Amino acid sequence: MVTEPPITRETMFTELLSAVPALQTQWDEFVCEYEGEPETQTDGPPLYLFLGDLARWTETQLRKRNSGDLQAMFEIVERWHTQGDDYVREAATIGFLEALQGVTTKRQQGALINRWLGPESTLWWHRLNAFWEGDSTALQE
Repeated sequence: MVTEPPITRETMFTELLSAVPALQTQWDEFVCEYEGEPETQTDGPPLYLFLGDLARWTETQLRKRNSGDLQAMFEIVERWHTQGDDYVREAATIGFLEALQGVTTKRQQGALINRWLGPESTLWWHRLNAFWEGDSTALQE
């Protein structure tokens, strides 16, 4: 059996943009905005900021009921959780899911859990909730 290499910080958005071409313009604008920053030269753009943008985009798609893009995007998010390296798994949870919890309504959150989130993403969604309810160990693997 051939094992694929883990998804890394450098590759995590490649698959997302391939699966959801509607995000390409937003990604290009984001990369352009941070292109001249000194830290971008060594670490690349601040991806956590784009994950916040992605959460807001997702909330808009939920309101528009754009199921095609949502399905493709959440399949990638699930892969980030299951096939990502440490950075990618943490970014998927702390960068994306936590931001998504902050921009969605309770009703939208129910739809996310019941329809869109894969099993690993759902697990981390609930762990985030437990953490914010006071369980300081909830985000430990």
